[in-house]
Amino acid sequence: MPEEPQISQGSVTGQIASLALNPAKNKLKEFTYITRYQASLFPLLDTIIMGRKYVLEVAEFVMNPDAYKKLAKREKRPLIPVMPDLASELLYSTAQWQKSIKGSNLEHASDFIIAEIEKEKVDGSLDGLDKDWE
Repeated sequence: MPEEPQISQGSVTGQIASLALNPAKNKLKEFTYITRYQASLFPLLDTIIMGRKYVLEVAEFVMNPDAYKKLAKREKRPLIPVMPDLASELLYSTAQWQKSIKGSNLEHASDFIIAEIEKEKVDGSLDGLDKDWE
């Protein structure tokens, strides 16, 4: 009997567990347990932080343009401050934080992992029974 093609590379359960247990900075927003009030305030905070970074970058550029350009070359970023798209950041951040209301994303990921583990246990035990009957 030919093997069924895999949908993803590697174990889906392993990838979900990795995301849930060791999330990257942008995924952390999706795998956090927050209230709906926090979900409406955190995107604003993210946008304010991004705007503040831009203001500080402009101030640094104005106060010492030569040092700013040297640092920009070293960090491979534009030689002048670039205005961030705050509206897109607000929308993106809102979408990420909405996934965390009452830990819904984390709960769904946990449910999927448990279902996969149970399926592997059932499949494994059936394989053992088949060998006994041969």
